[in-house]
Amino acid sequence: MMTLRCLFVDFDSFFASVEQHDDPHLRGRPVAVVAVPSDTTCCLAASQEAKRLGIKTGTGVREARERCPDIALVLARPARYVNAPRLHGRDRRLHPYRESGFG
Repeated sequence: MMTLRCLFVDFDSFFASVEQHDDPHLRGRPVAVVAVPSDTTCCLAASQEAKRLGIKTGTGVREARERCPDIALVLARPARYVNAPRLHGRDRRLHPYRESGFG
């Protein structure tokens, strides 16, 4: 009988890091990933550059823009994060079941 084991991995700034990986113009810049393009929403993820300016998950977009007028706001792409190339394709025995979400 096979023993079921579960491993939870949380990558710091993952969504923002994927966006920086996919768009070279975002590398080295403060980036925040948002669900909708609105000043009344909050940041789902912040890059390390944004975090150094005090912007983090949950920071309102209005506040993020006040702290850093040049911050790049990027719309979230959940399907992209689930299928990030460095995770996908590894030994699938480690992750045959995947669940992703904003929460």
